[in-house]
Amino acid sequence: MYSGSSAFGSDYPVTLGSFEENWSAGVVDIALSKVDTTGTFLIWSAYLGGTGNELPHSIMVNEDDELYVLGSASSSDFPTSVDAYSSVFGGGSFIGLGTLGLNYDTGSDIILARISADGSELLGSTYIGGADNDGLNFGSELKYNYADEIRGEIQLDEDGNVFVVSSTYSTDFPVSSNAAQPTNSGGQEAVAFMMSPDLSNLEWSTYVGGTSNDAGYSLTFDSNSNVVICGGTQSVDFPLSSSAIQGAIGGDVDGFFTRITNAGQTIDYSSYYGSSDYDQLYFIETDASDNVYVFGQTEHTQSDFILNADYNTIGGGR
Repeated sequence: MYSGSSAFGSDYPVTLGSFEENWSAGVVDIALSKVDTTGTFLIWSAYLGGTGNELPHSIMVNEDDELYVLGSASSSDFPTSVDAYSSVFGGGSFIGLGTLGLNYDTGSDIILARISADGSELLGSTYIGGADNDGLNFGSELKYNYADEIRGEIQLDEDGNVFVVSSTYSTDFPVSSNAAQPTNSGGQEAVAFMMSPDLSNLEWSTYVGGTSNDAGYSLTFDSNSNVVICGGTQSVDFPLSSSAIQGAIGGDVDGFFTRITNAGQTIDYSSYYGSSDYDQLYFIETDASDNVYVFGQTEHTQSDFILNADYNTIGGGR
């Protein structure tokens, strides 16, 4: 079992010989641990961070048992690898994560790290971001539950390439020249991108969103290696496909799901999914037939979302 957590001090149980045994100060570092299959001992355990603050958002393990970490950082000295895509912190403006008890004093960047199977080496590590805040969800009404600020997901394809969905306020977030959506349409925007396994190259990157606030939370793949993402939006002009099952936003906040072609060049399917009340989609998966499954949240108290389901509790709280 692998875990990614937050360490607010220097007494997190780390293992001798891990790639980072020391807490880096600030308020919080990322804490990473690998536990054996019986749960009886630590195989390795380490810190990851700089002198600012960092939090993990999502982790994934490849076929060689190397651990990949997606997170956000406010440290200008976050440890990056020699061949990192970017070793420069882009920064942004002050963000206070009141629900989590810490601040990103100098703004935030997305960070990605790759760690060896035995925990002894930081094999790859990079920043990715623009001049404004990246990697955190602070869209009005999109930050709804505790720790919604740190949503986002990392996934690996069968070749070990790294895929991420997250959020940004930057208008200069690094996007590819042939991006499906090359510009930020306004406010907070969802972003999706692909990096090489060693985190040295940005293979493609695109914004996904409209003129209001949008956030990307989860991603998966279909059988043709297209990327399918979901999240929440306040945009009445969110980019849709002509075949969308819901062609207009239903309330102040709706969920969305969007399919991006495997080279990041085209949004070939996209739809709202929501009611006349608040709704968001937090997780997405596909099956062998490319059917799409989503998990979300609604304040709607009618039966609109109930189909072929015997169990339901309408208006049951949150």
